[in-house]
Amino acid sequence: MIKYKEFEISKTKEIGMEGIAYWKNKITEFGKLSKKEAVRLLIKAEKIEAKIRTIERAINTRIQA
Repeated sequence: MIKYKEFEISKTKEIGMEGIAYWKNKITEFGKLSKKEAVRLLIKAEKIEAKIRTIERAINTRIQA
């Protein structure tokens, strides 16, 4: 049981280190983006265009008599 637990802890640490490396690499990639591309990705990530469409639909809804 102890061996199994040690293995699980080791595997969790390994996966954690891979995750840290992945996100550090993402930071590096983002640092290389042009301002225009960075803004485009931010707008997409925040789903701003979809939010605008939702608001437009809400304010353009007509009441049926």
